[in-house]
Amino acid sequence: MIGRRLAVSVGFILLAAAVVPAHPAGAPQGEGLGEKRSELQNLQREMQRIDREVRQTESRRRETEAKLQEAERAANASARKLERLRAEEEALSARIAENEATLAELERSIARHQEEVAAWAREYYRRQRPLDPIFSSEDPAEAGRRAHYLELLAADRARRIAALREQQSRAAALRTELKRRQERLVQVREEAAQEADRWQALAQQRRQLREELAQQLQAAKDRKREIEADAAALTQLVRRLEAQERARREEEARQERLRREEEARRERERREAARRAALQAKREASSASPAESSASPPSPKPPEDEAPSRPARRLADASAAGTPLSGLHGRLGWPVQGNLQGRFGASRPEGGTWRGVFIAAGAGQPVRAVADGVVAYADWLRGYGNLIILDHGGGYLTVYANADSLLREPQQRVRAGETIATTGTSGNMGRSGLYFEIRHNGEPLDPLRWIGG
Repeated sequence: MIGRRLAVSVGFILLAAAVVPAHPAGAPQGEGLGEKRSELQNLQREMQRIDREVRQTESRRRETEAKLQEAERAANASARKLERLRAEEEALSARIAENEATLAELERSIARHQEEVAAWAREYYRRQRPLDPIFSSEDPAEAGRRAHYLELLAADRARRIAALREQQSRAAALRTELKRRQERLVQVREEAAQEADRWQALAQQRRQLREELAQQLQAAKDRKREIEADAAALTQLVRRLEAQERARREEEARQERLRREEEARRERERREAARRAALQAKREASSASPAESSASPPSPKPPEDEAPSRPARRLADASAAGTPLSGLHGRLGWPVQGNLQGRFGASRPEGGTWRGVFIAAGAGQPVRAVADGVVAYADWLRGYGNLIILDHGGGYLTVYANADSLLREPQQRVRAGETIATTGTSGNMGRSGLYFEIRHNGEPLDPLRWIGG
């Protein structure tokens, strides 16, 4: 039964909801709440289907009630017709019995009259002279009385004969009426038998319809109880799911709060690292020559008699976005288009060695970030001019100096290939271009080993 299957489904879902705890933030949702939500949707669809069945049952119940009402009306009409036929049968039987009695009496009366007329006729013709009693009397008065008597006797005989004829005619009519009523009685009895059979069939149909209606009503009541129980279980399940969802959201909010706190801590560490890197860069700038000169501050100025330069070919672009700098060894693009002159590790005229490379380029050329990172420093620094330092995480920094304009501010995130500055002469390099370094944990690395072409 649908109700039993639905109850089993609800019980299984409630059991699953009871034994599965709320998911912590970051845990897969599809195996817990997602599955129960799917089961809940299936349960809701099952409830909707049962609701449709209940409505269909109600419709069938109304149809059954209409059929039952029609059958009741037909049965009532049949019962009334059967009652009329039986009453007509009784009346016909009574009239037939009455007609038969009347006919029998008429036949006896006719027989008596026929006997009397026959006796009179025999007597009349036996004498052959019926007027002799009148004319044989010598007394005229007596003869008149006898003649009058004979007239009366003849009139009586005529009346008797007329009555006999009337009785015979009436008897014939009664016989015809009796035959007609007997035939009608047979017809009425046949109709009554047919109507009785029809009434019995209607009675059986009514019993079946009543039983069907009772079953439908009972089924509707059972379904209603099942639906109410399932609705209660569904409500309990929804409350459990809502509680789990609230717990999950609270856990996610807590995890998000912890994540933000961790990001803030890392951001503070990056700022501190950037501050230390800036201080280190300042110290290195201050110690670039054995003796500082107030007129000419130390700078990573490239020598005039350096070996012939070679062009910087492939520029940094967005293809490196999403990959940490530590994973781009040998695949970095050039930060600016120009000619490579100052090389890593080469001696500087003023003493010391190059810690990066110098790329000669026309003023105002875009300088691109070689990898994703955060601006750790963006300001003017003696000896380097306008300087941007990007923190790429994992202890990796990139340095962009001698810029004309700085297009990003500290704490801004940049993507590989984005323009962060323009080339210029702010670092006293003696020419327009970009001074570029890569450092790991404060130690300079050879950019040419990281750049892919």
